Amino acid sequence: MQPDNFSGPTVQEVHIDFLLEEEFSVDLNFLQRFIEAAGQHGPPLQVQRVEHSVSDNHGEADLIVIYKEVEGSGDRVAILIEDKIRAGFQPRQVDRYRKRGESGKGTKWDRYWTCLVAPKSYANSKADHGFDAAVTLEQITEWIAVTEPKRREFKVRAIDQAIKKAESSGVQVVDQEMTAFRKSHYAFFEEFFADQREDVQMRLPAGTWRGDSWFEIRSRLLPGGAYINHKSQAGFVDLTFPDTDAALLKPIEPWLEAGMRIEQTGKSAAIRLVVHKIDHFSDFDQERAKVAEALSGVRRLLHFYTRERNRLEPALKGAKAVAVS
Repeated sequence: MQPDNFSGPTVQEVHIDFLLEEEFSVDLNFLQRFIEAAGQHGPPLQVQRVEHSVSDNHGEADLIVIYKEVEGSGDRVAILIEDKIRAGFQPRQVDRYRKRGESGKGTKWDRYWTCLVAPKSYANSKADHGFDAAVTLEQITEWIAVTEPKRREFKVRAIDQAIKKAESSGVQVVDQEMTAFRKSHYAFFEEFFADQREDVQMRLPAGTWRGDSWFEIRSRLLPGGAYINHKSQAGFVDLTFPDTDAALLKPIEPWLEAGMRIEQTGKSAAIRLVVHKIDHFSDFDQERAKVAEALSGVRRLLHFYTRERNRLEPALKGAKAVAVS
């Protein structure tokens, strides 16, 4: 699933981290419900502190919630939380959470338990995840910010986007072939645009999953928010304008060059070029000519926009305003 297929900004795991951090910090009932959902029943509790993105020699914990039992032993208990939407587990990630928990015993907390927070579809696919407990985002939507309707509406909407994202794409496990292809693609991209006349940038290659076959290219020659997307499996190079109604761009059709057409892509409008589809991500050299064709299309679209900017921008501004309203 690619960004054009989601309504609004794509929710990332870090967004869910911040939503949870706030709830743990301000609502004791949220902590109680969370612990009950995790099957970790206990006496009345008191939150001591909540930490976000905690880095140590074992890596990084998304959230650490430290609470104290008001009755009984009075132990300080830490919940070490890993938040997932669709990214696969990193090597030995669960083991590193346990090592972090053990290293903090006696100094930062007296006891700990580890917990996975994820959509139900993710948790079900990772039934053997290895954490002490799992709490689903679907459970959290039932009791997040229940006493504040406006805040609840905002948070539930964000969580629902995360759930739909997981359901649409499934767990993303790093694929070595696609990772290698993107690395070779990036090197070729750097070589192709070595003179930097088009001032283009593309994200650095990193571990990625099978099917991550869209290559997003940015340039300061384009207006804010606009980018070019090489949808390699489909065989399209799209100059993309987010939150734009393609039907209102019909007046610019006479100015398009041969082979260009206007398309609606989700909530975006695009000026599209058709190129050869890439079929074999296991062999970059076999697909090199097709990548070169696509990058030539990127260059052509950038030059077209630069040349026609004064005529295109009024139409784009009007189409964007209508789409947003």
